[in-house]
Amino acid sequence: CADTSTTRDEEGPGVGEPLSPWPPDFNDNGKVTAGDLVIFSQHYDDALTYDVRYDLNASGGPKITTGDLVVFTYYYAGSGYDTCTVG
Repeated sequence: CADTSTTRDEEGPGVGEPLSPWPPDFNDNGKVTAGDLVIFSQHYDDALTYDVRYDLNASGGPKITTGDLVVFTYYYAGSGYDTCTVG
């Protein structure tokens, strides 16, 4: 889960930080929800907005693809809105 409850403060290797402890929780609320999907979709299938933080299948780009969406979907729907404890 997120290290903190501050929204979107775990940017990952793209800015010299470690990987997020729970990658699909982009807004750091302890759940994988539609809010995370909205954030994820801003980087989907666009080489100009590629960011390793959203490369959930660790393919290395050059853009976020269906493979990354499959990983996100596992957390979002396949596992019943997984939750974790922030902090």
